[in-house]
Amino acid sequence: MALRNTDKLHKSRIQEKKLGSKMGGRVQPASGAIPMHKGDVRTPTYIIEAKRTDKKQMTLKEEWLSKISKEAARADKIPMLAIEIGGKRWVILDEDDFMIMTGGR
Repeated sequence: MALRNTDKLHKSRIQEKKLGSKMGGRVQPASGAIPMHKGDVRTPTYIIEAKRTDKKQMTLKEEWLSKISKEAARADKIPMLAIEIGGKRWVILDEDDFMIMTGGR
């Protein structure tokens, strides 16, 4: 069982490093557990919470969205939830932030 948890942690770290690299940011120490380093990845614009699974489904939790929204607000950044599921990567943004970014109304 410990090997499986180590494998999950390794895959999560890879996800965070890829996000940091692609987004021009950096992985937060201890996956955001340190008070001044919230979120999993921090960029000049975003604070990103990363979640992943090898399964075909994942439960989206309001607490993830609420947590990253509060952390981003304190840092004056845009909150983003990055999800990797079934080998595909997705991002979730607040609708208002998305509309501002895309010029929508």
